Amino acid sequence: MWLGQLIGNCAGRSTEGDYSGSISNPNSVVPWIIKQEWDADDDTDIEYIAMHILEAHGFDCNSQELANQWLAHILSSGSGVYIGNRQAWYLMQDGFQPPETGSRTYNEHWYSIDSQITTEVLGAVSPGLGQVALDTAGKFARISNDGFPVHAAQLYAVMYAKAFFEPNVVTLVTESLEAIPVTSRTYEVASDVLDWYLEDANDGALDWRATRQKLYNYYQGTSAKGRYYNWLESTINSGATVLAILYGGGDFNDTVQIGVLAGWDSDCNPATAGGLIGTINGYSGLPSDLTDPCVCGNVYKNVYRPYLRTRVCICRSMRR
Repeated sequence: MWLGQLIGNCAGRSTEGDYSGSISNPNSVVPWIIKQEWDADDDTDIEYIAMHILEAHGFDCNSQELANQWLAHILSSGSGVYIGNRQAWYLMQDGFQPPETGSRTYNEHWYSIDSQITTEVLGAVSPGLGQVALDTAGKFARISNDGFPVHAAQLYAVMYAKAFFEPNVVTLVTESLEAIPVTSRTYEVASDVLDWYLEDANDGALDWRATRQKLYNYYQGTSAKGRYYNWLESTINSGATVLAILYGGGDFNDTVQIGVLAGWDSDCNPATAGGLIGTINGYSGLPSDLTDPCVCGNVYKNVYRPYLRTRVCICRSMRR
């Protein structure tokens, strides 16, 4: 799961935000960037803090503990935290605690993607325990967000938890949607993408770009009714991630490539999707050319999170 996230994240970094209009990235493949030492960014190292919090305080951690850990493990310069996460961190320094730090009242970026790219691991440590994943992701998501972005984080976490026992991505998305409110904008966009995918599949020739065009039209273009914020918002990226998961069909390469080429937050979305497929297929199911020990390292380097281990082994069995 972790390596799948890292590969997906690096594949899309160079085009992040570049294709956030009506036209998707025209390339057919992505340049795979495989590293001997995987450097962290906010798509993974906020999860790194989350794992430390669980180890230190357990799943029943409280708001004060969440705030204390963020203040302890984010650099005094604020380096490596952005948008909703950064505003939450500022608020913590003024004495606010979650969920106030992510609320619409105090966090001007409550609508952003932050929480859904920082909580997937909470599903991965809750295999088969959908309710635990839902509740834990909801608590951590409200550090930086409110409303439908929290539901996106919960949707991803539930998918990760279920992925240990359900390899069919269509079933996985369908069943996981049952965990979030039907009135949520996250439910709306994810179910729309699922419906568009199923309609497309019935035609016999899958075309993810056509579905991506529908996603743009309904959630950013003329039919969006003014509810689109920017390329860092939750809704459009939730749709793009679900699109990648469905059209990837359980294949790691295809899933990540679609996640990157669909655009918008093109490193975060394939990271989430790639981690999910890594969970389903396991390390041995990841592409051998991307995980060859001669080119793919086994070290995760903590760059921005002080007082936590600076280098950790991703998977002890990788070189066996």
